[in-house]
Amino acid sequence: MERFFKFQENGTTLTREVLAGCVTFVTMAYILCIQPALMSGAMIGTDTGMPAEALLVTTCIASAFACFLMGFYANYPLALAPGMGNNFFVVCELFPACALALGMNVGEAAVWQLAIGTVFIAGCLFLIISLLKVRNYLLVLLSRSSKMGICAGIGLFIAYLGLKNAGILVIANNQPTMGSFLTPDAAIFWSGLLVSAVLMIRRVPGAILFGMAVSAFVAMGFGRLEIAGIFGMPADPMEVAGKMDLAGVWVNLKHLVPFIFILLFMDVFDTFGTVIGVSHQAGFMKEDGTIPRMDRIFLADALGTMFGAFCGHSTVTTYVESASGVESGGRTGLTAVTVGVLFLVSIFFAPLILSIASCPPVTAPALVIVGVLMAGSLAHIDWQDKTEALPAFLILAGIPFFCSIASGILCGVIVYPFLKLLTGRVKETTPGMFILAAVMLAYALFLR
Repeated sequence: MERFFKFQENGTTLTREVLAGCVTFVTMAYILCIQPALMSGAMIGTDTGMPAEALLVTTCIASAFACFLMGFYANYPLALAPGMGNNFFVVCELFPACALALGMNVGEAAVWQLAIGTVFIAGCLFLIISLLKVRNYLLVLLSRSSKMGICAGIGLFIAYLGLKNAGILVIANNQPTMGSFLTPDAAIFWSGLLVSAVLMIRRVPGAILFGMAVSAFVAMGFGRLEIAGIFGMPADPMEVAGKMDLAGVWVNLKHLVPFIFILLFMDVFDTFGTVIGVSHQAGFMKEDGTIPRMDRIFLADALGTMFGAFCGHSTVTTYVESASGVESGGRTGLTAVTVGVLFLVSIFFAPLILSIASCPPVTAPALVIVGVLMAGSLAHIDWQDKTEALPAFLILAGIPFFCSIASGILCGVIVYPFLKLLTGRVKETTPGMFILAAVMLAYALFLR
């Protein structure tokens, strides 16, 4: 094991790596409750036709596969799972688009199978980009401010759904308004949110998970949550695995091209940003800014997305929570492997996890906290430069106001290059930005 992971060379030990993996897993384990509830539609109040029981099993399998790949192939302490933000985009945007293309309702199997096929194609493109080493060309298709606006806008959208699920935000006469604080759901939500926030401020690993645990206990006290059990045999993963409709993607390609590119961009940017941040923290980055085995990291992420789609899930991506494991001393792939093992063990806790996931106020605090973390990207937007600020703001405001991630992104991506052109600053753009804007504009005018 020393020969493979090179503990001494990386200044770590086997025990420290395993403990770091445990810390990383605890900080990202909330996805086990969020992902099945979201992909099945329970979290958004729309049945997608995907069974939550099978989704939990495949969440664990897909995450474990990607973590093992990152650990054994790339030898980095980076953990992967279906990404927050990407999953909301798939369910809230891609599912309805596929339903529209097929002339069906969202709950029909053909719809989610087409959507998952679309995710798989995006993963294939990511793999090709990684193999051809042209990812840097893709990274400049969107400005930094647009990337930050997308991240923050999705964060606001996720927080909006969290507040709505907790009953803190209600829709009355087609207008959003504040709900009552004197309800069990409000008590469940606020208790979990405050605990998560306090623990996060005090830098306690697993703050979101502990907050959900507090919410669950409060929910049981109010009779809003019943635990069906703790241990159980896993459901059949083949209920959702291997069902992607690749032929359907080809037939409906003109409707799905923008979604494929958005999924691709989100995965590339998420991975690149996380890897840069964690590598700098861990000391992996060289003086010239390069990161050893970067290609292997991207290949592991791309293959993880493809396998995740095969398992019936949204984009699998590298988690920023990996930083918690690095902070705890993780320096090699054994940290990621440990996370993968814990994901597999979680399969046998399905009754407990699914019980918690079935109560929206319990998972709502996690959504709000994730929204806060994603909104932190606003600090990286140059608000003094209006050619940067306006497109970013259109994305930021458009996503939650339109209740549509794709619509918000369309607005900002279309405006950015033309605003630069009309203000005499076209040198700050790239030809690819204009091509992307033209594709998005054509989609908005003729295909939406």
